[in-house]
Amino acid sequence: MREKRKPNFNQQQFENVQASLLKLTDSLVRQFVLKGLDLDDDARRSFALFSQTICTKLNYAESICAERLLNRQKKNEVTLVSLGYDCLPRTMLAKYGLIASRADGRLTMPFDLAVHPIIAVKNLISTDFGNYALSENISFAKQGHAIIPQLGVHLNHDIPTAEMEDPVKEIVKRIDRRVRAFRGLKKSKKLIFVHHVQNATPNDCIELLGLLKRYFPKKEVRLIVVDTRHNASPARPSSQDIDWILSPRPYPEYRWHDEACCASVEGRLFERRIIGEITNIIDWL
Repeated sequence: MREKRKPNFNQQQFENVQASLLKLTDSLVRQFVLKGLDLDDDARRSFALFSQTICTKLNYAESICAERLLNRQKKNEVTLVSLGYDCLPRTMLAKYGLIASRADGRLTMPFDLAVHPIIAVKNLISTDFGNYALSENISFAKQGHAIIPQLGVHLNHDIPTAEMEDPVKEIVKRIDRRVRAFRGLKKSKKLIFVHHVQNATPNDCIELLGLLKRYFPKKEVRLIVVDTRHNASPARPSSQDIDWILSPRPYPEYRWHDEACCASVEGRLFERRIIGEITNIIDWL
């Protein structure tokens, strides 16, 4: 059951943001209206696009807040958990209020904020994360984030900072905390795991479900597979405990983590198709 939370953005904070936006708007009005400045064709097109973009993004933010509040008010006994391969499941579930955010006290789990190929997900669950939190297995990619080469895992949100005396030791501690949080799911009654497909096959998903059921015996376990590949195959796993959501990206270059993409009409439809199907599954259970 999701806990009722206190708003973390109050009226005064909103009024401060609103005042800043109005100040910017007033400045534009003075330049183009009161001073009678003309715009050339390129500037006029840019101005129109800017105006449209601001309205679209504000509308997107308002609709997300409303839907998130509605989802938080629903009561159920289901625990939703991300199983990678990337951050999409955790990000989208939190954005729409189906799980709490870390700011609301939700513990981060191993597959929330990282990239895990399906083979790594299966390996870690089958071995109870046996070779995961070992300092000798951790190195760093050229981009700066931590990686576990043996598993093909990218901990892309774990980046060393100047405050870390021993980055590897600190990252091992983080991994260990996430694993303990995952093991703590054994206290839950109903578990729904959400996996975003990279290259997993239907057989991979059937095998993954079997591993989850063995890891969480005597629990109700279900797997939701979100397939956003632009040219995704319609093939589905033949299991009554696996739901396969086919929601291709609007176009090949679409980036689900890019705000401009998300706020577009295509992006909003893409997200709502996924969230709508997940909420239908939860309500059906």
